[in-house]
Amino acid sequence: MCCANFTWICVQKHSKEPIYLRSQPLGCSITALFLATKSENERMSIEQFCADMRKTKEAVLSLEFVISQGLKFEYYIHHPFRACHGLFLDIDVCPTFSILSSLPPVLFDYPSKFIEFTVAQILHQTNTKDTRKLKEAYYKAIDNVRRSLFSDLCFLYQPSQIALGCFKRAGREIQWDGVEKFIAEKFSTHLAMLTPILEDVIRTLDNYKVVEQGMAAQIDRVLIKSSNPAKNPESAL
Repeated sequence: MCCANFTWICVQKHSKEPIYLRSQPLGCSITALFLATKSENERMSIEQFCADMRKTKEAVLSLEFVISQGLKFEYYIHHPFRACHGLFLDIDVCPTFSILSSLPPVLFDYPSKFIEFTVAQILHQTNTKDTRKLKEAYYKAIDNVRRSLFSDLCFLYQPSQIALGCFKRAGREIQWDGVEKFIAEKFSTHLAMLTPILEDVIRTLDNYKVVEQGMAAQIDRVLIKSSNPAKNPESAL
């Protein structure tokens, strides 16, 4: 959760004020991570943090106030991980998965005690299966949310929309229609507006590619030279 908060602190700060144009992106990210440890009650002294990150105390604290100003001192970040967990709980109690409608009519010709026993068995077996599928979909959705952090989705959609798209993709991955049923039941009046958003989230995740370490290092070197005038000898600043 701390890493999620750190990522979204970076996103919120970047969208409100382009601090990366004046400071090295890596330095901003490390300071954002230190802020995230505070906001998620994962307290760590600045000395221990700097020792683990191999950075000086001054390098971390110099950007703390600047980033905090950009966030307007709002450290509680509504990221997709929280929304994803909320969807997990909502789907778990959703009454959509009705079993009685799928039972054969001939079953109700038997005595009521037999019907109650049979239905109870079917419900138990189905609930166990759905619970197992739901947990599997949830873990897949969490992986999808992690992927979304490396895309532009956080700039385009709300965290809850991203989480729902990640859950829908997870349901497709494990071939479980429970998420689709939940969406049709819960958002029946907004499907026309919501469906294109979810499909765009899924499409973006499908096109996700891991950036190789060598390429990332090359990009970082370019950002250091172009973002921080003090390290660019050709800059007029």
